[in-house]
Amino acid sequence: SLVHSIGSMSWYITEKYHPIQAGSIDGIDTVPHDRAVTRAMRAQRDNLYDNSYDASKEGLDEERDSHLTLFVGRLEATTGEEDLNAAFEKFGRLNRVHLVRDLVTGESRGYGFVEFAREADYMEAYRKSNGLRLHDHTILVDFVRGQGIVEDWIPRRFG
Repeated sequence: SLVHSIGSMSWYITEKYHPIQAGSIDGIDTVPHDRAVTRAMRAQRDNLYDNSYDASKEGLDEERDSHLTLFVGRLEATTGEEDLNAAFEKFGRLNRVHLVRDLVTGESRGYGFVEFAREADYMEAYRKSNGLRLHDHTILVDFVRGQGIVEDWIPRRFG
């Protein structure tokens, strides 16, 4: 750790990245300054951090059909893609199941998407699965609303 000064100005320079000190003005903080740092440090401590994430391996960079995709929310933290697959494949053939995860910790964010191959299966799943219990949680199932569905849609962060 080095402190550089020019005139009345000084700044802290580190030789090794430290998540707590990275957000510190003077580089001497010892407690996390936000929840993201706390989650990341906990994940690293518990060996949950996986930096091998590659969206292209999951097909996330491929074109999807929003008209055949259901949003599934209120999922329990331990619910995985295989659980979603098992819960929804009884309605018909699935093209893709995607559970949204925190990019830092890899933990589930509590929601995901299920894309069906056929519209009839998609509609049946919508009608019959809302309120379904999965891992002792009552899940929410809804149509995907957004890009490709709603005219002139832009993400909320831009709207």
